[in-house]
Amino acid sequence: MDINKKCQLITLNTLIHSAGNGYDYELNIEIYTELKNEIIKKLESIINPIIEEYKKYEKHLFCKKYGVDMDYKIEENLDLLAKSIQSHAEINKYVTVLKMVEERIDESRKKFDELKNTTTTVAK
Repeated sequence: MDINKKCQLITLNTLIHSAGNGYDYELNIEIYTELKNEIIKKLESIINPIIEEYKKYEKHLFCKKYGVDMDYKIEENLDLLAKSIQSHAEINKYVTVLKMVEERIDESRKKFDELKNTTTTVAK
C-alpha cells in the first residue's frame, strides 16, 4: 500500500471506522502477510532445531558405520523422538492458524481485485 493511501486512512478517519469490516482490503493483505511471516518464523524456530539435530544424528550414524569419527555431539535417538513428539501440538496449532491467515489473504486479494475491477469499469 502506498504512502498516500496510508495517509488517507488516517486523515479521513477510515482506519478506525472501518476496522473489522474489511473496508480496506489492501491494508488487510499487508496485515495478514506480516502475520503470516511472523507465524512462519515461529514455526521455523520450533522445527529447525529438531531438523538440525536429526541431521547431526544421521551424519553420526553414517560416519560410525564406516568407522570415521567426526565428533558429532548428538542426542540419543529417543531424545530426538521425544522432542519431535512434544512439538506436535504446538506445530499443529501454528499450522492451523497459518492456513486461516492464508485464507484471509486470499479473500482480501479477491475482494481487492473485485473492487479494482469495479472501480476501473465505472471509471471507463
